[in-house]
Amino acid sequence: MRSFIASINESSNYIEIDMLSDFIELTCYQILLSLQIRLQKIL
Repeated sequence: MRSFIASINESSNYIEIDMLSDFIELTCYQILLSLQIRLQKIL
């Protein structure tokens, strides 16, 4: 039973890391988009 709980904790940690990396990718993507739009306005 203890190992079962441990495996659940590990998998939830992996899920959090996946969500975090997705969030970082989305944020970087949005930043790049806004930068691109600003550059187009300048040019």
